[in-house]
Amino acid sequence: MMASMEEAPVGDNHQWICPDGRHDAEVDPNGRQGSLADTETNRSDDSEPDAANNPEELGREGRSAAEPKAAKGQSTRKSAIFFGIVDLKYDPCADPGERVKVLELGDGRTSKFSGWGSAISKNFEREYRIRSCINRGTLVNHKKMMHDVFVQCGYQHLRPRQAAFPREYREDLASDVFKAVHDLDRKRECQGHEVVLKLCNCCRGAGVVVAMGMEDLDQKLKTLLTARPMKECLGENITKRDSHEEQHLHWWGNECPVFIAEQRVSMQQGVRAPHVEGDADAVDSCCFDATMRVGFVLEKDDNQQLRCNFLGSYWKLPQEPMGSADCQRRCVSVARRGTCPAAAEHSAEVYEALRPALQEVFSHKRAGAHYITKFYAADPLLCAFTLARHAAERSIRLEKAGQEGPAAAAAAAAADP
Repeated sequence: MMASMEEAPVGDNHQWICPDGRHDAEVDPNGRQGSLADTETNRSDDSEPDAANNPEELGREGRSAAEPKAAKGQSTRKSAIFFGIVDLKYDPCADPGERVKVLELGDGRTSKFSGWGSAISKNFEREYRIRSCINRGTLVNHKKMMHDVFVQCGYQHLRPRQAAFPREYREDLASDVFKAVHDLDRKRECQGHEVVLKLCNCCRGAGVVVAMGMEDLDQKLKTLLTARPMKECLGENITKRDSHEEQHLHWWGNECPVFIAEQRVSMQQGVRAPHVEGDADAVDSCCFDATMRVGFVLEKDDNQQLRCNFLGSYWKLPQEPMGSADCQRRCVSVARRGTCPAAAEHSAEVYEALRPALQEVFSHKRAGAHYITKFYAADPLLCAFTLARHAAERSIRLEKAGQEGPAAAAAAAAADP
């Protein structure tokens, strides 16, 4: 849930709040210009907290005195048709064109923005409100469909290599996974290479399992794909959050007919975290293979084409640094472990890569039942599962819109393919 805050009028010469706490034009994610006053001041220990050092204060500091106020009862927030997030890997040391790899998409209204990410939700509240929201629930909650749409739109370079397999264990399955994901099939060649296993329709790290090498992958696939008696599953002893036992339950209880195997994307140098919020035992200056989270909104321009604007970005840290022997805990990022601000120049490069891709991926022509039926015709079981998910999400949306009146219901139906 997004943090609630008072609606504040915003003018054309507003100050844009960045995840690292700065209020200057050069870090505006959408390239807007304007002379903005320096807000950094020396404060005593008992003065108001500095927003640059306290992400919870971002968005609460006053705007420029010259900024016009909206008339009473009138809002200056712009209309958006979608508020979303992108989780991605960014490596500034990689070759140009290979630095950004999109991992997942999400709905910003149901996503969490902790630590340095709190500025994203506050920027959204300051700037935008949702009007005639488009339904992209199937796209953002279906990892295979998301990957396929990126590839169909010509943005395969923004995605890790991915393959989908029926959720049935066989002895040569691990070999086939390595062949599809890494183009390797010999056990010796696979040593040191990692594969990420995912469930097609889970989010927030549920069901994400990392395997290293052929033997480890085979063992984990056998455990995850071998059915167990319901009584035994319900009695599973989960002593730790994000444990292997918890991931097992996600897999055994999932209804999707396929699972996803992806190439593990890593950073060469990692994100240095001199301080991790909320963790007194954090080791100074550790490097983490972090995941960047980006907030964005979609608007429609005068020609009814999608236009993407960005709300900010920040790093989510995994539970352990890059040198850890535990591949699961050093690869899977969780915001509750800690967050870090993203450098302005890195964010700018990410935005440049994402903007045209998101505008195309979220377009109307690839979001509806017709596209699903056509694209997954060769796999009837996956097609039926995806259509059922799409129909359920559409039905819930239209029912909620109908409670708001005929006009809202008509607008929701028109926005839903």
